[in-house]
Amino acid sequence: LFRADLVARKGATTTVVAYKRWKVAQAGVIPMKELHEAARVLGASGRAYIAGGEVSATARQYAEQHGVDIIEGPALAKMLAWSLVRLTPKSKSL
Repeated sequence: LFRADLVARKGATTTVVAYKRWKVAQAGVIPMKELHEAARVLGASGRAYIAGGEVSATARQYAEQHGVDIIEGPALAKMLAWSLVRLTPKSKSL
């Protein structure tokens, strides 16, 4: 069984992305394994896990060993802020 919430393609690069909801107290190794398996099955070279909460030490170790990028904290906030700026229509003065 594998799980990915998003498959992003840019040119020849494919990245699978997973996100666990913020209510999860601490993300363990299982979502990392599912994401890694999804990348293998889909032939993706990139793996990104978006953490809305804490990530266990075991999950971090697995992610590091298997090329899963964990996006969290300030990096996640910056990414979301950048997205909001890009999505917000520019106001026009009268």
